[in-house]
Amino acid sequence: MKKFKNKLAVTGSKSLLKAFEEEVASLGYKIFSSAYYTGDLIVNNWGDEINVFSYAPDSHSRIQKAEYKLTLPQDWDLALKLAAEVEEEIPEYVEATKDYNGYFISGYIYKVNNLRQIRNAELICNVKSAHIKAGNYMYVNLTYPNWKPSTKEAYEEQGKPKFKEGDWLYEHEALVRFNGVNDLGRVITKEYYHFHGDKLIGEGKSDDYINVKDVRLATDEEIKRILTKVAEIKYPIGTRIKPENLNKMMGSPRSVKVTKSDFHFAINPYQMWVSSEQWNSIIYKNGKWAEIVEDSKLVINGYEVVKINDYTVKIGCQQLYKLNINDMKHLLDKFGGTYVYKDNTKWTVDDLDKILSVFD
Repeated sequence: MKKFKNKLAVTGSKSLLKAFEEEVASLGYKIFSSAYYTGDLIVNNWGDEINVFSYAPDSHSRIQKAEYKLTLPQDWDLALKLAAEVEEEIPEYVEATKDYNGYFISGYIYKVNNLRQIRNAELICNVKSAHIKAGNYMYVNLTYPNWKPSTKEAYEEQGKPKFKEGDWLYEHEALVRFNGVNDLGRVITKEYYHFHGDKLIGEGKSDDYINVKDVRLATDEEIKRILTKVAEIKYPIGTRIKPENLNKMMGSPRSVKVTKSDFHFAINPYQMWVSSEQWNSIIYKNGKWAEIVEDSKLVINGYEVVKINDYTVKIGCQQLYKLNINDMKHLLDKFGGTYVYKDNTKWTVDDLDKILSVFD
């Protein structure tokens, strides 16, 4: 689109003005109020309006503002030359370089639909822009430095759907599950994970996570790598969990402990499993992580049994070795009764079995 340079007023007969109107229209001017044929044709002379000319019977003030006042037919060639001079080309497609006016979004591309006034240009967008639906008109001052030229190809590409619900998106060590876009063009997600190095610095859901133009589809390798890093943090060896697949199997335990850090990953559906006390346990599937179960405290004779290492437990002030506890149990298995420790603490076979269970 052209922003014409000169403002002029042309006087002449009705037939000459009509012919001049047709010549000027061929240059790219838009006709405005062309029904008036009273002798004065004002071209590009309404303040900030561009691409405009009209017959104006009561436009003496506008005529006075014209830079050039010409009469047809003698000034025909000069009038056409002045009318054709272009101050600048206004692109048909522009990209917003910052969020602006409450409904223009940085990175979005808009089509300049009507440029009659550069300070109130009519734009449309082929996608929803803030609270403005796709295809609805918006008005903006294009003289502000919030715009840069774009192309028809980029505009049309913008209108094509890029992500579908459930897609994994990626941006700078952030893995984001796509659930839509809000009115400000930002991703709605029910599941995201953001790492800085090996540190998980963000996790959860958001209605306003990141500009949709700043993300791309994640690769399967990126999905696997980041979900595995999350799993390593959530489920170190020894963590007790309630995996979905075990709880659905006949006779399976209500919870199991993770026995290895051997996380396995699968696609379609996205899921992950790990070695546990019984079978492989699914720890992630379709956005749901396995529940972590806190081990219940074992209390014997009023004292908590605390495992120190694979060979030792502490009960109150007493520190006992697994080997000694086994010896005590063997005596009771052979002779029956109750074992009385040196501090008069009494233990049954059942008590000793419970203490030994912490080593499992």
